[in-house]
Amino acid sequence: MSGTSDDCRNMEDQTEQQQSLVNGNSVAISVNDAKLSNGQAKESPMAIKISNAYKHYTCGQKRTPVLLGLDMEVKKGQIYGLLGPSGCGKTTVLKCIVGKLTVETGSVRVFGEPPGSPGSGVPGPRVGYMPQELAIFLEFNIEETLTYFRRIFGMTRQQYEDRLAFLMKFLDLPSKTRSLINMSGGQQRRASLAIALLHEPELLILDEPTVGVDPLLRSAIWNHLTEMTDCFGKHCTIVITTHYIEEARQANRVGMMRFGKLLAEDSPEALLCRFSKPNLEDVFLDLCLQDGDLETAKVREERTQRRPILKFSKKKSEAKPKPTDLEDGEGCQVVLTNGQGSRPKEKVSATNSAASARSTSSTVAKYIGQKKPNLTSQRVTACMIKTFNRMKKRVGLLVYQFILPALQVSLFCLAIGQDPKELPVAIVNLENQGQPCAGHPTQCPFDMTFVGPEVNEHLQNLSCRYLSFMDASIARPVYYESYEVAHEAVKNGDAWGVISMGHNFSRNLYDRIFESVANEDLTTVNLEKFNASQIQVRMDITNQHIAFTLQLKFAEAFQLFMEQLVSSLKMSFRRADNSYTLQGMALGYSAMIIILERNEGLLDRTWIAGVTPGEFALAHFLVSLVVNFLQVVVTLTFMILVFQVPNEGSLWLVFLLTMLQGVAGTTIGLIISAVCKTQQDATQIALGIFYPNLILSGIIWPVESMPLALR
Repeated sequence: MSGTSDDCRNMEDQTEQQQSLVNGNSVAISVNDAKLSNGQAKESPMAIKISNAYKHYTCGQKRTPVLLGLDMEVKKGQIYGLLGPSGCGKTTVLKCIVGKLTVETGSVRVFGEPPGSPGSGVPGPRVGYMPQELAIFLEFNIEETLTYFRRIFGMTRQQYEDRLAFLMKFLDLPSKTRSLINMSGGQQRRASLAIALLHEPELLILDEPTVGVDPLLRSAIWNHLTEMTDCFGKHCTIVITTHYIEEARQANRVGMMRFGKLLAEDSPEALLCRFSKPNLEDVFLDLCLQDGDLETAKVREERTQRRPILKFSKKKSEAKPKPTDLEDGEGCQVVLTNGQGSRPKEKVSATNSAASARSTSSTVAKYIGQKKPNLTSQRVTACMIKTFNRMKKRVGLLVYQFILPALQVSLFCLAIGQDPKELPVAIVNLENQGQPCAGHPTQCPFDMTFVGPEVNEHLQNLSCRYLSFMDASIARPVYYESYEVAHEAVKNGDAWGVISMGHNFSRNLYDRIFESVANEDLTTVNLEKFNASQIQVRMDITNQHIAFTLQLKFAEAFQLFMEQLVSSLKMSFRRADNSYTLQGMALGYSAMIIILERNEGLLDRTWIAGVTPGEFALAHFLVSLVVNFLQVVVTLTFMILVFQVPNEGSLWLVFLLTMLQGVAGTTIGLIISAVCKTQQDATQIALGIFYPNLILSGIIWPVESMPLALR
């Protein structure tokens, strides 16, 4: 027991020495390494520093505090384990570190700069991020996934090939051409870790990477992390969150978090000795008992003014490193400034230390003072290629984007705008005794003499000549011998209308025309002959569309009849011309891709890798433009070439207007993806926008008939 007490006392002395060194921003190193090769002073050893951070989430009028006066420090080259139960704010801390969230009060510094500042490189290439969810493209294979992030990070082909070969062996991944969806859960998690390690970042953020992982794989992951922080390497700093408290004993330093505040922050060995507990779980339980029970939100707000539970005493006489800790010669002793009280001291070569310092200096100098451009072509191109690859691998999405528009156009042309077929129409042709016409003459119905026109045998059955021009595929004639019977058939729903012509229709029509011409008074008409020469039509207008269609076909038939009659007289005839316009079809690229990537964690991972919202939106817009172009080509091809929809005017103008409708749809999709969190919400809003637009567009009913405000 006395030996154990002495060990703990020595541990406390070393811990107090660490605190003094850290708070004084001093590190015991060789004099040769005090400055870099170019004469500049070494950068601060602190990778992350959070001071009095406060963060809350707002839902309407309700504010939920998440971080309450959080203080946290992580030195370079450390593994920092952030422990705590679910919902205590661990993920929020990580998002603040990578610049995804900002704190309301307090400060967050990463490599001495606020996240998102031009010189921090975070979010960007200096950080590798592995979220709690997998956040991988399951339809991709390993190579395609890493190639996407390689383009974002701007790695050369040779750098990527070397790094890919190393990660495949280092993480024991299967074939690089194997789809991620066909891998086991452990393999998928290691593939997600490979994304974070691809570009050899200086800062590695891992949000519960061992959740749902078997103990063997969990141990292997921690072994990998320990190797990455080797002081002979690039001094990668790792922050890892977990609620498996005991596994954090492998970290250099742990922070125990509860209710948005750190209860304690020290090396695992120091905490075990201080509380005389056999494991960290008992230490955390003891700290929670000291902290008290669950508190209301009001009391939790007041905790920001509360002092930490553990207070380390600082003795100035013991804060200085001992002279024996520094040695002259080719190497130097590493003083335990990483919070590892029990780790043995190691010899570090001066050559290796200088090389590591130069490497770190060049990496840092790459970002300090460098303004990050808002748009870069390589990141926009990477996002575009990724989206096209996802579309290519998702058959359902291809069908939705290209086959469905063609199907919609086909259904539209087949179901809307077509004339109704086989409509029964009652015909009462008393000139032919109410019977169907067997035949009729088509020659001139009179001869010209010195006296004037004289009728001939071709004047017979002008009524049959008119009925021959009726489109029987639309208006199917049903003959009746009397008007009363035909009218009763219309009332009973057996016919849509009645066309009736008198006994001497042809002669009365001739007399009506030539008697007026002979009298040189077109306003004087024999009323009896006028009525007898009429084609009387009576319609059932319960369905106005069918009634209007039949009236149009009756008028077109009469126009053709008069044209043929006048042509037989060898006279000119001018007919009216009807114009038709193509009603454009609104095209919009679905917002589902953005919402899917956000819900899967891929959008956050892309942004933390360095892609700005402007770059992502531009890439999505350009992809949508290509998709809209192909959709317009398919749509117009089906409408004009297949269904023979007439277009009177410039085809290029039609194409341009339809493309503009697609751009409008894309813009609406971007807005929907920004305001909606789930696919169900996006679908409801899209339907809510579509139907009013359809009703107000004039397709169903003329715009001119609507109130002025709706126009």
